[in-house]
Amino acid sequence: MNPEFALPISQDQIKDAKLYANRNEYLKENLNKQSSVLEVGTHAGDFAEHILKNYDPFSLHLIDVFKQEDFINNTGTNAGNKNIRFTPETHEQFVRNRFKDYPIVKIHLGMGYRFMVTIKLNRLEDFDFIYLDSNHSYLNVSKELYTAKNLLSPNGVIGINDYTRFNLFGKEDYENLEWEDVNLGVIQAVNHFLNANKDWYVKAFAFNENMNSDIYIARRLDS
Repeated sequence: MNPEFALPISQDQIKDAKLYANRNEYLKENLNKQSSVLEVGTHAGDFAEHILKNYDPFSLHLIDVFKQEDFINNTGTNAGNKNIRFTPETHEQFVRNRFKDYPIVKIHLGMGYRFMVTIKLNRLEDFDFIYLDSNHSYLNVSKELYTAKNLLSPNGVIGINDYTRFNLFGKEDYENLEWEDVNLGVIQAVNHFLNANKDWYVKAFAFNENMNSDIYIARRLDS
C-alpha cells in the first residue's frame, strides 16, 4: 500500500456510523463504567483524567514515549509561556505525579505497538476501549492498529485521534524530530486497515473544533 494515498472506505463499512460533536459526546453514549481502557499517547493525561473521573474505569493503562513539551489549549508553541506544565525532560514525571493517587492507572514508558505486543504475549488484559493518539506517521498508526485489534474484548472499540490531512502544529513546534511527521498518515493507515479487514466497520466519527477529529472502528460481532 502506498502511504501517500488513502483508499476509500466502502459504503457497507460506514452505513451504521453515528456522528458526534466531539469525543466527549461519543464517550457519553459508548463508554460503560468499569471498562478496561488503554490510551496510547496520553500527552499530559487530560483525556485520561476525563475518563477516570467520569467513567470509573476498571483499569486505565497509559503508554507514551514521554519526550514532548506541553501545548496549552492546543494554541501552538509555548516558547516563553510561564504556564507550561512540563518540558520534554519533566514530561513523564508530570504524568506520573498526576495519577499517583489512582492505583488503577498504570503508566508505561515506550512505543505503543511494542508495549501492546508485550500485553498480548503475557495475556495481561483485554480492553473494551483502546484510544490511539501517539506518533501519527502511516507506519506507526498501522502497527498500532494491527496490534490493538488483538487486544480487544468482543465488544471492544478502537478510537483513533487526528483523522485529518493537515497538521495542527508546525515542524518548529517539535523539538525532537521523531515527531516531525505527526498528523500525516492517520487517514491512510485507518482506510488501508479497513480495506484489508472487511469484518471491521466505522462505528462513529467525532468532530473537533480544529477538525482534528476522531474515528471509531470495531469488529462486526456476526463476522
